[in-house]
Amino acid sequence: MHFKLDKKRAYRLVTPIVDGEASEQEQRAFFEFIAKNPDVRRYFEEEQWIKKLVRERVRQEPLPPGLKIKIHRCIRDQALEERIHQRNGIQAGLADSKGSNYKKITIVSIAAAIIISIFLYLFLLQNAELSNEGTQQELMPGLEEMAMAYYTTLGSGWEFLDISTASSAEVKASVQQHFGFDLRIPELSRAELTGVADMEFIPGFHTPMFAYHVHDAGVIYIFAFVISDIDDRMERDQNAVDYCVTEYDYYIHTRNGQEMVSWRWDDVWYVGISGQNGESLAGLLPQSP
Repeated sequence: MHFKLDKKRAYRLVTPIVDGEASEQEQRAFFEFIAKNPDVRRYFEEEQWIKKLVRERVRQEPLPPGLKIKIHRCIRDQALEERIHQRNGIQAGLADSKGSNYKKITIVSIAAAIIISIFLYLFLLQNAELSNEGTQQELMPGLEEMAMAYYTTLGSGWEFLDISTASSAEVKASVQQHFGFDLRIPELSRAELTGVADMEFIPGFHTPMFAYHVHDAGVIYIFAFVISDIDDRMERDQNAVDYCVTEYDYYIHTRNGQEMVSWRWDDVWYVGISGQNGESLAGLLPQSP
C-alpha cells in the first residue's frame, strides 16, 4: 500500500529521515513529497546542514572512567528505595492511612500525575502548533542559535576576502561586489577590522562575517543579514526585533551562557559576539548623538 503524506506529516518525518530512523516506505514517500514541496525540502536540507555542522565541529569527549557504573548504581539504588517505600507504605496504610510512609506514597503519586500532565500538555501543544498555518515558521532555525554555534566552532572552512590593504570604502565595495548587496560596514571604536569571511550560514545562503581585533580584549565577530532574505529562512529573537527600532538601539541576550548583541541598521540585521560581556561590546558601537 502506498504511504501518503501531507505537509504536517512530512515535517514530522524530517528528523527521523535525517537520523536514519524512518522506514524504506516512509523514506520513499518523503522524497517523492519534497520533490514537489520546496518548503519542506528546504527545512529538510537545513536540518541536514545543522546535523553535519554539529558532527564535524563539536568535539565529543569520552565519559570519565567509572561514571557509567555510578549512573547505573544510582538508578538501581533509586529503584530499590522506591520499592521499599511502596512496601512500607502499603503496610503502614493498612494500619494507619495517615502515617508518614503513606504520605510519601501519596506525594510520589501526585508527582507522577503532574509529570504525566506536563508531558500530555506539551504533546497537545506541539500538535496544535503543527496544525496551524504557521507550521513552517515554528520550525525555522533560530538565527541567534545558529550564530552562537558558529562562534563556538570558529574557523573551519571559512573563505576570507582579500581586504588586507583596503580602506573602509574599498571594504564596502568589495563586500557589495562579493555578496550582491549594499550594507553599512560596522566601524567599532578601539577595534581594528582584520577580516571579512564568506559564511554559508545555512544551505545555499551566504552572508558576511566581520572579524575585529580589540587591544587587550580579544576578537569580536559580527554577522550581517539582509532582513528580507532571512525572515522566511530563520527566526530572529522577537524581543530583539521589537526593541531595535532606531539605528542606536541594541539588544543584549544570552545563548549558552554567552552574551551577544543584536541591532539593526537600515534593512540589515547584525549579531555581534565576543569574549566580552554584551555592554562592553555595545559600547564600541556608534553612540546616539
